[in-house]
Amino acid sequence: MTKMRKSLMAIVLFSLIFLPLLAKAEENNAPSPSVIKLSISDIEATLSGGVSGAFFYSNNEGSGHGHNRASKWVLTNDLFDLNLESKTYPVSLDIGLGGVATPSIVDNICEADSTADFRVEYADFSVSPIEGLTLEGGLLEPVAGYEDTYTFRNKNITVGVVASQQPYNAYGARATYTIKGYGGPDVDVFYGYYRNRLEDGEYAEYIKPHDAWETGFSTNVLNTDITLYHYHINGIRSLTGIAIERDMDILYVAFNMDYWKWSNFLRREEGIKGDHSIGAALYVSVRPCKPFELPLRVEYIDQCKSGIYTGGAGDIYAITVTPTIYFTDNTYARVEGAYVHNNDGFEDSGGHSADHKWYVGTELGFKF
Repeated sequence: MTKMRKSLMAIVLFSLIFLPLLAKAEENNAPSPSVIKLSISDIEATLSGGVSGAFFYSNNEGSGHGHNRASKWVLTNDLFDLNLESKTYPVSLDIGLGGVATPSIVDNICEADSTADFRVEYADFSVSPIEGLTLEGGLLEPVAGYEDTYTFRNKNITVGVVASQQPYNAYGARATYTIKGYGGPDVDVFYGYYRNRLEDGEYAEYIKPHDAWETGFSTNVLNTDITLYHYHINGIRSLTGIAIERDMDILYVAFNMDYWKWSNFLRREEGIKGDHSIGAALYVSVRPCKPFELPLRVEYIDQCKSGIYTGGAGDIYAITVTPTIYFTDNTYARVEGAYVHNNDGFEDSGGHSADHKWYVGTELGFKF
């Protein structure tokens, strides 16, 4: 058996045998309280993640719930990330266990899950056969989109309107190649192909298979991260977007714009009036002093009668403010107020159409 095959087998066996031992290794092996590291033979293992819980209060919850306002406690995140990397060969395995149940600001609290299913969220096997090329396979997180699926990593508690329609994890493969800048910025070019992107019944049964592909590039120019992406769900719809991010000492600024387009086939079969939508989100976060942060999210979406984001045909306006305090580098508390406006986009408890929805929430979280 070659050394390469032994290294690959060691990664797999380590994930199956030594995962329960990582927590015990924290006291003596962790270089900092925010990460757990352990080395055995050729494998270096790192355990990280986050756990958070939030209480939400919202209005216009729709008919059948008895009250026009509702409150609910939600275990928003419970994610444990195990990264296994060979010290000898360019191979690694990244496994995410747990789940996320954070609602978006257009969701009904009454219909949200109180806890997420504990399952394998992603399992990314990566190998770099030559310099600059990375090949990944497994249950992968998409590159497309801006807000993180696991919301303890975001600056807001809830998921934004624009982010609510961005892609989720799927089985597939992806290749990324780094083009050297030679004095200028490097550029990462990626292409991914995914199987069974959608759950059965999410769209009409006559559209199968639910394959998808994505492509794009990312770079850093003048300390600003830029990612341009295209995500195509075969026979259904496609997404083209851009994400721009800049993090300074006391100020964080990001911008995300998405253009969704229905396929002509689906429009005809489903009788959809509009064929596209375009939305943008601006993120600004001020850190006036070390323990405090004030994130702001402002969004505008022109649905063009496509109904991609809500049942309402008109424009969507949304604003979210999330004052946050960090008790330690790992522990935080945040409160949030959010308001969304969309003509006839929501429904009150009597079944009548409503033009707005607001959210109030508070969350405690721990990152490690």
